[in-house]
Amino acid sequence: AITEIKVKDLVKGIPDIETADQIEQDEPWWYGPYRMLIRNDFQSNSILRLDIDVDMLYAYKINMEDISRVIEQDQSVICVYSPMNEGKIHIYPIEKSVATKIKADGVVDRRNASMVFLWEAVIPALDKLTISGTVGIKQIYPVEAPVWQIVKDEQKSGSVDRGWFLILNEVRMKITGIRTEKLIHLCTTAGLPVGSVASRGPVMGNASIASIVGISSILTCVGAGPT
Repeated sequence: AITEIKVKDLVKGIPDIETADQIEQDEPWWYGPYRMLIRNDFQSNSILRLDIDVDMLYAYKINMEDISRVIEQDQSVICVYSPMNEGKIHIYPIEKSVATKIKADGVVDRRNASMVFLWEAVIPALDKLTISGTVGIKQIYPVEAPVWQIVKDEQKSGSVDRGWFLILNEVRMKITGIRTEKLIHLCTTAGLPVGSVASRGPVMGNASIASIVGISSILTCVGAGPT
């Protein structure tokens, strides 16, 4: 890939820090295979949990091992990662190394060293660690690209006469650089006025359509319907 992709670009939501007790009470099933196949020497008082955007991984041909390797490089941490479809990475500070660094700085109690290290060193580094691409190239787009390709699905409105919902694909928008404004312009030029743009509401419990199929928003288009 030519476009520069950093670790933070692949992380969904806000990184979360949990204690070892919390992890042990509900240990993920994929810890077992990781221990058997990769390593079993990870232990820490505090663990950083990352939720990875799986759609982005497929779009940019990146795997979980790629991300973990970059995070572990030059950092005193071990990344315990799930299979790709789960999209989870748990970051364990190497307690001995972290405690030595914290002690040298004389900043904090050793018992809290791993938590402070995650907040002060690891989380800020996510915005700087490059996974792939050329540093400095944030976006690269084709000279021409069909605007309609960012439409994931079309649904007829039950409340608006001759209205349609155009469901947009967030991953495709990121890859092509085609923004919502381009689609609105296309619709209005074709005589299909746009009523509104809104985020998709939650479905299937606490999940959302955005997290399931990479859809970012719904655009209401009034007219004869898409063709």
